[in-house]
Amino acid sequence: MQVPFTLENINKLFGEVKKSLQGDARNAAHYIGRLATNYARETKGYDDQTGNLTNSINYAVVADGQVENIVNAEQNGDHPVARENSNQFAETVEAEPGKTKLVVYAGMEYGLYVEARGYDVISQSLPKIPELIMEAFENGRKEG
Repeated sequence: MQVPFTLENINKLFGEVKKSLQGDARNAAHYIGRLATNYARETKGYDDQTGNLTNSINYAVVADGQVENIVNAEQNGDHPVARENSNQFAETVEAEPGKTKLVVYAGMEYGLYVEARGYDVISQSLPKIPELIMEAFENGRKEG
């Protein structure tokens, strides 16, 4: 299923996810963050010799003025540099009271260089999020 990548569709999908998760925007942001980071890690188009770049791909949810940094210890366990850089980046995200934000990022600075060379780290994966959300809903309807 091809979903047009428009702000209106993203807002609509976010609204559907929010309702599906009992109206909790924080849970919806975590859900979308997991989808985005998993997709970016699974579809990378570069050779990651150290594993640091791939393992620095994470997300943070900012809700109620607090930053919730999500660094998957299972995936980052053998990559302390990636974990540390991810934590440092998440600390720079501005928290705005009354707003919920999702930030998907690669904590290694050279991720920008890799992307500039035409390889997908995260930015080319983000337009895939609406499709991933729709697939999750379709699978949920089939199973339910």
